[in-house]
Amino acid sequence: MAFGRSPLLLLSAVAVVFGVREFKIDFENDRFVKDGKPFQIISGSIHYYNVPYQYWEDRLRSMRDCGINTLQTYLEWRTLEPHEGVFDLTGQNDIVQYIKTAQNQDLLVNLRLGPYIDSEREMGGLPWWLMQVNPAMKLRTNDTDFVSYVARYWRKVFGLIKPLLYTNGGPIILVQIENEYGSYSACDFVYTSYLRELAIENLGEDVVYYTTDGNGDGFLKCGKNAGVYITIDFGSRESVDSAFAAQRRHQRHGPLVNSEYYTGWFNVWGIQHHKVPTDAVCHALDEMLSRNASVNLYMFHGGTHFGFDNGAQLSGDTFQLCITSYDYDAPLDEAGDPTDKYFAIKEIIRKYAPVPANNPSPKPKLSLGNVPLNKTAGFMGLLGALRMLNSLMPSKNPMSFEELNHPYGLVAYETTIPFQPANPAVLKVQAIRDRGYVFVDHQYQGMLSREVLINQVAIRARKGSTLTILVENQGRVCYGDGIKDIKGIIGEVNLGSKTLTRWFHYLIPDKAEGDEGYDMLTPFINDFRRQHADYSDLRDTEGFGVYQGTLTLNENDTPILLDTFVRLDGWVKGFIVVNGINLGRYWPAQGPQVTLYVPGVYLKYGANRITIVELEGAPASQSITFVDTPVIDGSVPTM
Repeated sequence: MAFGRSPLLLLSAVAVVFGVREFKIDFENDRFVKDGKPFQIISGSIHYYNVPYQYWEDRLRSMRDCGINTLQTYLEWRTLEPHEGVFDLTGQNDIVQYIKTAQNQDLLVNLRLGPYIDSEREMGGLPWWLMQVNPAMKLRTNDTDFVSYVARYWRKVFGLIKPLLYTNGGPIILVQIENEYGSYSACDFVYTSYLRELAIENLGEDVVYYTTDGNGDGFLKCGKNAGVYITIDFGSRESVDSAFAAQRRHQRHGPLVNSEYYTGWFNVWGIQHHKVPTDAVCHALDEMLSRNASVNLYMFHGGTHFGFDNGAQLSGDTFQLCITSYDYDAPLDEAGDPTDKYFAIKEIIRKYAPVPANNPSPKPKLSLGNVPLNKTAGFMGLLGALRMLNSLMPSKNPMSFEELNHPYGLVAYETTIPFQPANPAVLKVQAIRDRGYVFVDHQYQGMLSREVLINQVAIRARKGSTLTILVENQGRVCYGDGIKDIKGIIGEVNLGSKTLTRWFHYLIPDKAEGDEGYDMLTPFINDFRRQHADYSDLRDTEGFGVYQGTLTLNENDTPILLDTFVRLDGWVKGFIVVNGINLGRYWPAQGPQVTLYVPGVYLKYGANRITIVELEGAPASQSITFVDTPVIDGSVPTM
């Protein structure tokens, strides 16, 4: 849709007479027009991938009850096309159902196509396999390979969303092209123009396309896209006057739009929980709405980065990991319950638009007490089982996760030292991404870490010793120029002055069930243990271990499967799987997140299978506790 000053009121009147649905920009009067009438967008962000699909309707209804008239959501490429050429558009990824659910709740939809989305997600929502098919690919540019994969993906989703456009009877009124592109150094207008034309070719010209960027000339210079409406983002700490003045310098006419008005902020491990005062959020919201600006509350409900979905931040050499919770200090908390901020925002909206009489109530939670677990595998037993299965991949030099076709989780790198090293000798890796645990003959020697800039450790070894480095991918960078974040051991590994070669790779399971899960490995682990009766790695809880147990629920004691939270006091760092669903990473001592959210829809009556993969050490009790109160603002290490 080409943008310029054009009178729309006459056309709108004609459209209404003939019953044609339309959503346009009235440049003459600086406003949106919906079916011939001025329309102010008051929207909220809820991302389908952060909320169990069984809860979509509940969360969207609660948002509508606050007076919100539009849902804003990204589409995430990496989960919709998890492997190259393989699409998953069902269940949690059923974007059509999500959009229809919003429409059923009387919400319009603002759809953010990407392909890059940030959202504090792994690799900013881009699929990891892009770096596998072409390691030289230049992301978010007119690179031939990149745009060809984008085009295939977009054409797949275009076929699904076109019938859902407002003009076709659906709820979609806005479509965003790219995302905060002005914050990326490429500044490739050929690329962004191609995206615009691809969208128009498939969705048509009668769509309001837009961009979102920071409220500064430096961001807007490269973020804008000819013929696409320019919007900005900012939070309550910034001047409304100054922010919208920046939009006006680049978009002289049309509605004022804050596409990301921050109700809170995301958290990273080791840094205090972020909170944004309700009074400040409401004051700036009131000011924007009083100017007839359209505003999107980012986030209205953040939800959870389940599994290994969290992203990471990289600034210079500072690498920080987003926590599992995406609570965001939002109006609806991580479990979907209304906060004081929710009700305060509703009172502000009431001044400018009708609001429903209904109010959501906090939902009760389950407190289920302690659940004992048993250590079923240590590091040596796990590697032994994988060796029995011939699950090794040899190469001269260490291979990346991408080269190994192992996108997330853990890989163990192993080699035999072919010479007599000094004692101790310095083991040095060119780059570790992201955390490495070093073992010699299965004895722990030390840690390598991208976070704290440790890429060498002194070890004691001899000729013929087995050197093993267990590497954790802690989440790919989601923002800025570092999003091309290849994982694993990058480059050479040196012991003293000599380079170590002939590496074997163990792909550590990241699930409990299925052909590649820990349950399948159990008989092989037991076989290995019987063959090595003189050694047991189950005797203590130090270091790496797989722990498993069962939570039994019955309808008499638990008539409703409500949400709960799991505390892992005494556990150090790892991830937890319940009934085959990865709840995400835990790291309570690092804080601020202490509990993990367990949706009731992930539980069942009878035996609930629990698997924990602990990287550094479990408590002597080997137990976890299910509680009814979350803790995401726990203590963090002092600097």
